[in-house]
Amino acid sequence: MWFKTFLTIVVLISVEANNVCDINSKVLKAGYPFEKYDLVTEDGYILEVYRIPYGKNETQGHRPVVFMMHGLLSSASSFVELGPNYAMAHLIAGVGYKRNFPNLLLSSFATYTSVLYDFVRTLGLHELKYEWIASDNEKPAEIGEYKVSLRDLGTSASLKQLSHFGQNVRDKTFRRWDYSLLENFFHYGSPSPPEYNLRRVNVDITMHYTIADSLLDERDVLAMVNDLPNAKARKIPKDNFSHYDFVQSSFVKPLVTDYIISDLKSR
Repeated sequence: MWFKTFLTIVVLISVEANNVCDINSKVLKAGYPFEKYDLVTEDGYILEVYRIPYGKNETQGHRPVVFMMHGLLSSASSFVELGPNYAMAHLIAGVGYKRNFPNLLLSSFATYTSVLYDFVRTLGLHELKYEWIASDNEKPAEIGEYKVSLRDLGTSASLKQLSHFGQNVRDKTFRRWDYSLLENFFHYGSPSPPEYNLRRVNVDITMHYTIADSLLDERDVLAMVNDLPNAKARKIPKDNFSHYDFVQSSFVKPLVTDYIISDLKSR
């Protein structure tokens, strides 16, 4: 199974995250139109979704939609923080695509996930506040590189979402929420949660990865590509490109974004 990477995350319950970001002002300041929608799910969640309907100095019209989902411990700021010259949302909108991206918030938990989850719930907490720790992750910019601070990208998140992530890391699998032996029987009719069937995910997928990623091992990427019926892996052609550089470094434009735009145009 591909989900083998061990992850340990620091939880700072009492610290407010620095990036309660105003996505609206960032997009408008860059010269792009901006729209915001609140989508209510069947189970009561309100998802805040942002949209860049067209590029600079352009008019409304029919355009294909590009949906972008941020990663764990991040927010929609990931797609605009680098500014109009390097940020993926601006660049994709500028070549003729509508950009839709949600601001779902995920935060931190890990190995002893079920115990921690039960404990914090007894405190009446449903969300954790997270602050990026600069340390080794804030490596200096190289010559010709523009970088934004990780402190502007991290945010708070749902306890259960992070706990679910932690369960999968702990159990080295990819499956639904693990309640307990008896509750699993009630919800699923079996003592353990069912695994997600990745063979049903048959869309064309390209997984961009880097060998300098401190959170994700190359072997896990290749194993997941093998589990998906229509996926391929692409190694970033820069040996020291990090996990955070996908959203932090201006080098993401020539190394990732330009490839994605070229691929979109060819379809």
